[in-house]
Amino acid sequence: MNAATLKTLLFLVAFGLFGGIGYVAYQNKTKPKWTYWDKEYARKVLNDVARPEAPKARIVSYDAVVKPVLMAFDWTGAPPRKVEEAAVVAEGPVVKPRVVVNELLTVLATQVDTGNPGGSVALVTWKNPQFQKGYGTLRIGMTLPAPHDGAVVKDIRGGGVEFAFTRDDQEPELVKVPKPGGSGLLVTVDPDGVRRPRPRSVISTRPPVDTAWPDTTRRIAADVYEIGSSELKTFGDDYARILTDDVRTETFYRDGKRAGLRLAEVKQGSIAAQHGAQSGDVIISINGQPVSSEQEAIKFVKNNSETTTVWQVVVENLGRQRTVTYNSPKKK
Repeated sequence: MNAATLKTLLFLVAFGLFGGIGYVAYQNKTKPKWTYWDKEYARKVLNDVARPEAPKARIVSYDAVVKPVLMAFDWTGAPPRKVEEAAVVAEGPVVKPRVVVNELLTVLATQVDTGNPGGSVALVTWKNPQFQKGYGTLRIGMTLPAPHDGAVVKDIRGGGVEFAFTRDDQEPELVKVPKPGGSGLLVTVDPDGVRRPRPRSVISTRPPVDTAWPDTTRRIAADVYEIGSSELKTFGDDYARILTDDVRTETFYRDGKRAGLRLAEVKQGSIAAQHGAQSGDVIISINGQPVSSEQEAIKFVKNNSETTTVWQVVVENLGRQRTVTYNSPKKK
């Protein structure tokens, strides 16, 4: 086969191929296009099909089915044992219930020692029949018998007895003598003269602390403190340094007159602060004795330290007065 014949043959093949391609293109252009997906039709078909029900959960009740079979069923035939539930233990500190002293006792009479509040005494009797009947005596710093030992005798006055409480949010309560002016101990008059009645039985009261006096001060109720023996010695031996380093005082004036001793500054964490002293406190009096300077306060305490074990300090702060009571150990 020569070159001319080969060229002619290739030309004919190429012409045939191009002609076939043109024919196919013509057919595709003139024939209608096929639609392979009709969304509306498909949606109609799917909506006409009934939806199957959702499978149900195969869950059984543990208490109704599992527990009776696995736990309560006894293969020996013996009756099931009774399961005792453990008692619920309260978490956190135990909060003592509120004490309403007026519902517990009646103050029959009071005898007030103005020079030494520790010598004041109140004669009382119980209202509640569950306690011992008869008369009893209360002194400052004593607590009521359990379960009402959250009440502490804070002050004994001519008209009644004031109680403080270990709960800080409970205000002090004053239990008054039933008859106005009924201060002084009850007495009876017989042919031999006037004498105090002998109690048929004594109310069981106890000090708010152990028999042994504490070494360090503790707060036994709102504004009621028990001065520890070691800290009392510190006060006596080192009062000059305490007044110089821990407390800054100044005379308090009212209407141009001396009216008290103001604690202008009390060092945080100092021994004075641990005993309830606050910056801005004004000491009005100690056991009824007005004081307006450090010298007056120190002199009064020194002169009465041998005979006095209870110190009632009237303090004013921001126009409000309160009485802070300090119990000190008896000197041997």
